[in-house]
Amino acid sequence: MKKAVVISALLLAVLSGCLQAEKISLDSSGLQGLLLSGIAFSGGNASGSNPPGPDLTAPTVSSVNPDGSGIDPQRAQQARIYITFSEAMDTGRTPTVAVVDGANGDAPLAASIGVSWQNSTTLVLEPDLQRLPEVTFVKWTVAMAELYDVAQNQIAADATGSFVTRTALRQYRPLESGQTLCYDDSGSVIACTGTGQDGAYTGITRSFTGPTQHSTFTSDYTTTDNVTGLVWKTCVQGQAGAGCSGGTTTTMIWPAAVQSCAVLNHGNSGSGYAGRQDWRLASLEELMTIHDFSIFSPALSTTQFPGTQPFMVWAATGNADKAWTLQPAYGSVTLSYGKNVATPAVRCVAGGGTTVSRSFSVSNDVATDQGTGLMWTRCAAGETYSGGACSGSPQSPAWGQALVFCENLVQAGYSDWRLPSITEISSLIDRKQIWPSMDSTVFPGAKSNFWSSTTNMVTPSEAWIVNGSTATNNQSDKSSPSGAPAVLCVRN
Repeated sequence: MKKAVVISALLLAVLSGCLQAEKISLDSSGLQGLLLSGIAFSGGNASGSNPPGPDLTAPTVSSVNPDGSGIDPQRAQQARIYITFSEAMDTGRTPTVAVVDGANGDAPLAASIGVSWQNSTTLVLEPDLQRLPEVTFVKWTVAMAELYDVAQNQIAADATGSFVTRTALRQYRPLESGQTLCYDDSGSVIACTGTGQDGAYTGITRSFTGPTQHSTFTSDYTTTDNVTGLVWKTCVQGQAGAGCSGGTTTTMIWPAAVQSCAVLNHGNSGSGYAGRQDWRLASLEELMTIHDFSIFSPALSTTQFPGTQPFMVWAATGNADKAWTLQPAYGSVTLSYGKNVATPAVRCVAGGGTTVSRSFSVSNDVATDQGTGLMWTRCAAGETYSGGACSGSPQSPAWGQALVFCENLVQAGYSDWRLPSITEISSLIDRKQIWPSMDSTVFPGAKSNFWSSTTNMVTPSEAWIVNGSTATNNQSDKSSPSGAPAVLCVRN
């Protein structure tokens, strides 16, 4: 209002001078009209408030997806990161970005990253990956140099964020281990009837088609798993041909392995290897679906996967600064390699496969896996379930005694319990966590080794065990076990 009064006073002063000079008469209504005009000139209203000034506020990041709580790598937009800003941005600018493994010296996770604006406020980062690796600390950065709002205010600093991917919320049904024979404690073949061993039971049989030569891209060969629906590149990276006899196995560090499978999607002038554009580094669970525990060196079919060499194979399942590997010679699962070790080989897979939900329903001392249909005892042999906890001390019997215990068990009104196979007991393991790696609300106190009913074919006097703490599998002598393996029983 003060500003209006000053302007009005100046107008009156000028007018007064004019009237004196020109001898012009003006009544009071005319003066009042000029005064009101002066007030209007000050801002268009009697209050005299200032008009809106220019936008000087720097934009900020208002939300990101995924956020720090982590994501399921199997979701539809699994390899995309959405960054939403507080106001409309200058979408004509393309910022510099990075998506890295934050637990591995910020090693790039993709050879290239697509950058686009979904709308005026949301930036989309799309690493050149079909899926982000499992259990990986993903960090992203968008450089501030090209981040401006429409009023050309620059963001105050680089936009950054991070999240950890989970293991997939879906899993594959446990397949038969492959064993059809039974063995005594010394490793000799015996009749399976009444033993309770892996070979005495039947389950979901493995079935493959391939190697299949692509009709157009005739240098490309794939092997299809008829049970899971997964499509495998027949040869590991570096090998070629129907028998994988061309070239040599290429070993590499883990980030390079992730990128190596993604590059297949751009082969054949953009059509992708074998005409597919959904290749990725196989997860540990995917790798385990093709391993056959009835053979060794290698422990998978040399008809469908010829030329397999005794190299550890990287899995797209990480864990801090390490990544899981699987030994194709006999099927052991380990977490002993840092991601910058360049000795493991690379096997690529495509397709979504046929999966089931990973969830349990519990009823007192038993738990049912809703996805696989398997029912489990919640406490180990020697323990008693009560009020959500297992009391007592778990027994660590020899393998033969473990088999007998489950065969003779009557629990929850059922008498058809058995010792689980290596593939069945492995289905309880969730490698997004260790210590324990089994759901402790479903299996209270499950932190020890557990027997399987599957014989180790490298040394048939041993049987496979799974560690409920470290999520690894190993072997133990049947009659003089190491690692104090405990006993969980299962039924269909």
